[in-house]
Amino acid sequence: MQQKTKNITREAAKTRLQINLEKTETMSMNKKQQKPITLGDKELKEVDSFTYLGRTGGSDDDI
Repeated sequence: MQQKTKNITREAAKTRLQINLEKTETMSMNKKQQKPITLGDKELKEVDSFTYLGRTGGSDDDI
């Protein structure tokens, strides 16, 4: 996942887009993820649930 985060950041920069580090969070569906995901030198916040388009989803929910 760390590599995918680096890739999306690099591709966004090509079009002069920046990822907002204050709003970016991670959520693991598989709790085997041990290392925190970073963007540059900042560790991204890990959450147990999120709201997207008015719907709340969680790491224990069925998808």
